[in-house]
Amino acid sequence: MKINVHPMVVAQKAILDLPVSERHAATLQMLAPFDHVIKVMTPPGADPVTLFNLMRPDGPADAYRDALDLLEQAGAEATCKEALDRAASAIAATGYTPPIPAIAFGLFLMDTNPMMMKFSPGYTGFGGIPGAIMVNIWPDERNLPKLGPCTAHEFNHNIRNTVEVWRMDISVGEYVVMEGLAEAFAAELYGPDAVGPWVSEVKGEDLAKARAVVGKALEVRGFNEVRPYIFGDEVMGAWAGQEPKGVPAYAGYATGFHTVQAYCRKTGKSVAEATLVPSAEILRVADWF
Repeated sequence: MKINVHPMVVAQKAILDLPVSERHAATLQMLAPFDHVIKVMTPPGADPVTLFNLMRPDGPADAYRDALDLLEQAGAEATCKEALDRAASAIAATGYTPPIPAIAFGLFLMDTNPMMMKFSPGYTGFGGIPGAIMVNIWPDERNLPKLGPCTAHEFNHNIRNTVEVWRMDISVGEYVVMEGLAEAFAAELYGPDAVGPWVSEVKGEDLAKARAVVGKALEVRGFNEVRPYIFGDEVMGAWAGQEPKGVPAYAGYATGFHTVQAYCRKTGKSVAEATLVPSAEILRVADWF
C-alpha cells in the first residue's frame, strides 16, 4: 500500500499569491487527488471549499499565511507522514493486507469558521472513504502535538471501512465502535494524552449520562438518526436543529473509546487487531453499556 503525502501547505500558499477571483478555481484544482471523496461527499449544488471548511478565497489572507508558515516551520506534513507510516506498520503487524493500493493524504488549513471553532479544538479530519485522508487544522501550540494522533485516527477509519464497509443505515453501535477504534488506535500509538477532548473531557456525570442514553440506542439505524448519539445535543442542535436526546457533546466518541478499551482488556488484543473485529463482537465481549 503506497502512501502519497501531497504537498498541500505549499499549494495553499501558492493559492494565496493569486488574485482573489482565481483562488476558488485553484482550490478545486488542488483537491484533484481527493476527487473520489469530493464526489461522494458533496451534495449537488454545494461548494466543496465550504463543505470541507477550507480557507475561503476572500478570507483573511494574512492570517492564512501566518498559519501556513507555522505549519511549515513545525514540519507538520513530515509529522503526518510519520504517523501514517507508524499506523500502517501497526496494521501490517496484524497480518492484514488492506485492499487499498494507495492512500492520498492532504493537510489543509481549517477556515476560521466561528461555528466550527466553537465545537472543535482547531483540528479535525476525514478518513471515512478508503484511499484518501484529509486533515484540517488551524494550528496553535495546543493542537499541533495532536496532528500525529489525528492522522492515525483517520488512517484507522480507512482500514476499518475495508473491514466493516460504511452503510447509510449504520447503527449507533457500529458508529460508536468505529469512532472508539480510531481514538483508541491513536492512544495505542501515541499514549493516553493523544485522545481528543471528545474523549478526555467527557467524564463523570456526562460519561454516565452518555453511557445510559447511547446504550439504549445501540440498535437505532440510519445516518441521520444515529448522528445525535455520536455528536451530542449541542452540536446537532447548532448544525441541524435536531431535537435533544440527552447526549453530551461528542459523547458517542467517548462511549466508543471506553467500549474498545474494555474489549481489548478482556481479550488481550491490541487496538490494531480489534480494528479487524466486527462491531457486534466488540460490543458483546466488551459489555460496557
